[in-house]
Amino acid sequence: MDFRFSEQEEAFRREVDEFIRRELPANWTEESLHWPGGYGAIPDLEEITPAAERFRHRLAEKGWLAISWPEEYGGAGRSHIEQAIFYERMSYHRAPIADIGVLISGPSI
Repeated sequence: MDFRFSEQEEAFRREVDEFIRRELPANWTEESLHWPGGYGAIPDLEEITPAAERFRHRLAEKGWLAISWPEEYGGAGRSHIEQAIFYERMSYHRAPIADIGVLISGPSI
């Protein structure tokens, strides 16, 4: 059994990394220790919220907030493997994604 990602999946991983580097402040990964996603306390929340909101807006424009949802429902129509790659890269870079509505609420509606 081959557990390596396909070339298409590797290309998507690179696309996600490039997007994160382009859309978040250059020092985000090192400085976002106070993001309420579980990386510590939140004393700087007011300072980082505008960047986080801009980032989520850009994710929505690409359909990546609902990455594996069908395109006709506002998603990107990506595979579940690509969804796993997406969330792994977002976690690695500590990228701010508010996805409880997409992952929990949306599918139950």
